[in-house]
Amino acid sequence: MQGIVLTSCASVGGMLSSIRTNQIPLLKVITGWGAHWDAPTIAHVCETMPELIARTVSGDGTRGPPAGQSMIFLEPDEVLQEIQPWYNARPNLWIELGNEPNGYDASDDAAWTFRYWFIETVKAVRSSFPAARIIAPGLIENRQSDWWAICQDAFRLVDAIGVHAYAYHQFTADDTGQIQRALSQLHGFFPSKPWMLTEIGINDPGTPASDKATRYGELHAKLPSQVGAACWYHICADPSDADMVAYALPDSALPYLKAGGSV
Repeated sequence: MQGIVLTSCASVGGMLSSIRTNQIPLLKVITGWGAHWDAPTIAHVCETMPELIARTVSGDGTRGPPAGQSMIFLEPDEVLQEIQPWYNARPNLWIELGNEPNGYDASDDAAWTFRYWFIETVKAVRSSFPAARIIAPGLIENRQSDWWAICQDAFRLVDAIGVHAYAYHQFTADDTGQIQRALSQLHGFFPSKPWMLTEIGINDPGTPASDKATRYGELHAKLPSQVGAACWYHICADPSDADMVAYALPDSALPYLKAGGSV
């Protein structure tokens, strides 16, 4: 299943129209930003999309720890507050708990801390939102296998394992090789769990977005069946730096996602 990540949009209705017109069945949103997430807007998204991933702000290793914390970990009460309005509108949604927690600090100590609070958060989510499906956070390639080894028992408690992978030009072993290494490691650590590519993209600013989207579709057609979804990064109406510009997929590129794959 192909999806796309929303980081910002000028109009939620316009964005939904574009991705549904192009038969993209999955949307990933972040609970704390990307749009004005009031109850009617959340309901509209939940009613429109065949599949939906809501990623928490809590446990985000790309932003550094909140005030008063020295490490990245999930706060169970904060996660419940973030997810509640989405669950009210779509009880069986996917919830991705955290984001690249090994980005800020990839040490063993950080991994053990994250593991403890991940388990506590899963208990809270299962109790409060029993119909939800949970994804372990997408890690980056920063001691990724060490984190999967430490968190293996914790991540096995959930429904799918998230992973992030990026390339410069092509998803080949002689480019960055990130996706090949990640899939190999997933085979070893989580052979019986579905895997979810919750963020994946090509970051070369010189490659047209239509070419990137075509390559995304081609990759999707080749992924092993254990990969339940691939979310391409990203829809972004107001990119704030060169990386965000490089990854952005405008409406004109969305038809190419189907070129090499199926939805």
